[in-house]
Amino acid sequence: MAGKLKHYPDIALITDNLTAPIDFDDVFGRSAPLHLEIGAGKGTFLLNQAKAQPDIDFISQRAKAHGALISYKMTEDMSEEPYEINSTWWSAINADNCDEDVLFQVRRFLATKSIALVLQGVPAVYAHGTIGTPNDYELVKKSKHNRDINRGMIDSESLASDFKDPNSKLSLLRRYGGKLNLVRTRNRAFHPHGEQRVLMISPDVFTVLRTSPEKDMYILTMTNVTNRALSVEIALPDLKIEEKRWFDLLAEKEWLAEEGKLLVYLQPYDVIWLTPSSDLAKESSLR
Repeated sequence: MAGKLKHYPDIALITDNLTAPIDFDDVFGRSAPLHLEIGAGKGTFLLNQAKAQPDIDFISQRAKAHGALISYKMTEDMSEEPYEINSTWWSAINADNCDEDVLFQVRRFLATKSIALVLQGVPAVYAHGTIGTPNDYELVKKSKHNRDINRGMIDSESLASDFKDPNSKLSLLRRYGGKLNLVRTRNRAFHPHGEQRVLMISPDVFTVLRTSPEKDMYILTMTNVTNRALSVEIALPDLKIEEKRWFDLLAEKEWLAEEGKLLVYLQPYDVIWLTPSSDLAKESSLR
């Protein structure tokens, strides 16, 4: 790996600019198993795993390109090594001071959040991750601590003012992100003890089938992780669910399957949560 990447210390794979599948053998300069970490957190796990398993190539999102700070620690030989990545969730996904439409940025941000929400378990989202706080460089400048980049005080008056504008980032996050949270908490298929199946339907669409602990409710979750509109075809026999009518819990729209196949169209960074219409009726009767 080093023989290839050491010549390119600033190498980054910008997914929005990709026009073809990534040749990781070329990127790393060798053919080896590849592990992808989604949400690097401090980054220490990724670094330690790479050191412990030199025969495996590890990749993670390069948040530094979006303004993240890197904290270092001193090793036993008195050299510095990366310790953690410091960034807010919003700035890790959306570059600071970019000229993109705010709704487009919100959709991309919520697409990443939806992945955390659909996976088995109980997701933890900090307050700054809920309201889409950008990196606070002024606080870091004052405190001299990189960790303070995502630990700024939240001004309630400023929030209240932003909420008055229906097109502000906060209003859009509340409108669309609130629906994600509401639907997740109301459906038993998202129960922490419910089953999950990650489906390899398309490399562009992160797809998970969630099942309630009682195995009587299903939600098929799909997240378009690209900035392109696309379509995916799902063979229902592979899901072992023979249902013709499906309902999108987020958009409140019905989809119809034909000949055992469900064709779904997704907009850039679209999030679709489908449940069999028969399950929707059962869930409603239990409330």
